Amino acid sequence: ENQQNMAHLSLCATQADNFYIPPTWDPKEGSLKKFVGNKGRNQFERYGIVRLELPFDCWCDGCSRHLAKGTRFNASKEKAGTYYSTTLWRFGMNCPTCKVLLVLKTDPANRDYKCEENLRRRAVAAEVPSEQARDEGGIADLGRRQDGKRKGAKDKRE
Repeated sequence: ENQQNMAHLSLCATQADNFYIPPTWDPKEGSLKKFVGNKGRNQFERYGIVRLELPFDCWCDGCSRHLAKGTRFNASKEKAGTYYSTTLWRFGMNCPTCKVLLVLKTDPANRDYKCEENLRRRAVAAEVPSEQARDEGGIADLGRRQDGKRKGAKDKRE
């Protein structure tokens, strides 16, 4: 009974010091850290999962659900190759509706992402004013009109 009390006291002491030495560990086999193993510091090191926010609007090919820019997913992250010295990453996540695997891949050549599997990117036309819009008093005339208003306002004050 005295030995049981001593064992209980020693276990309480190790818990108080915030470390525990398992009874199966032998110092001859290596360090305690190697025996216990590295649990990792974050979600990616432990499970290969990262929190990803969609960089653009897209649609799921499985159920045609619209996925808005900024929608967050827990995505698996894996190396997909290299572009010069830059690592290419592939992100896999599940659609919230149909649970099909959606895959994005980094594209450092174009400073963008590519939709690889079950994703369709929303096509957005660039909003560049045409020559006709400029001639009709579009963006180019806006500054002139404001300057004219300012000059007129100064003349009225004098």
